[in-house]
Amino acid sequence: MCTLLLGVDVWDGARLVVAANRDELLDRPSSGPRLWERDGRRFFAPRDEVAGGSWIGVSEAGVFVGITNRSIGGGPSVISADRRSRGELVLDALTAPDVPDALARVRALGPEAHNPFHLALVDEEHAAVIWSDGWVLHEETLAPGQIHVVSERSYGAAGSGRDDFLRRRLASPGAEPSMEQWRQLLSTRGSHEDDPAAAFDDVCVRVPQWGYGTRSSTWVRMGRTGLRFATLERPPDQGVFEEITAEIPWR
Repeated sequence: MCTLLLGVDVWDGARLVVAANRDELLDRPSSGPRLWERDGRRFFAPRDEVAGGSWIGVSEAGVFVGITNRSIGGGPSVISADRRSRGELVLDALTAPDVPDALARVRALGPEAHNPFHLALVDEEHAAVIWSDGWVLHEETLAPGQIHVVSERSYGAAGSGRDDFLRRRLASPGAEPSMEQWRQLLSTRGSHEDDPAAAFDDVCVRVPQWGYGTRSSTWVRMGRTGLRFATLERPPDQGVFEEITAEIPWR
């Protein structure tokens, strides 16, 4: 997952609204959201069929979890195939009863257990990002009343035209966007035939020369009295969200 937009207590009745794109190798196998059970707890999430983890989900305890990789362009960092899958972190957090417990689990694993990441966590009372450059863990509260942008280049990892564009676009939220309006925002991209690297500044990434791009999109609304979850299992400019809320257990 490479772009997470998280509106925390921005609109009446919505504790959290999430619009997210997953960017990944085009041939990496994955499957759509389904109900999982692990360590006696249930949650709803898609699955990476290579490492067995996930990148976004909501638990029956009311914990939202989303992850992005962290770019290694912003200072000392490390990438190692010997480290634990970052998708496992999402499962660890989704089996926690709340955000403080999920944060404690990440801290206990330490920064060197995983390659660099940003992990966003929201429940009814807490909202935070914990991130690692591979050597040190950092934590930040997600302040209420704002739409937060988290991508692989956030928190000083690297410069990002994508992050800058989204922050400008979402600086004055106004009325709550519809699911379709979020999809349109997630579809934003330019033409980069002459410079594939520039495509990474798009919200919807498409780099067929490198076998990489936006693979799927997710929209989540955690209200005070209910949950809505929708998915699009292809790039957001190639379809519409399918809402699958009825399949999700909710506290």
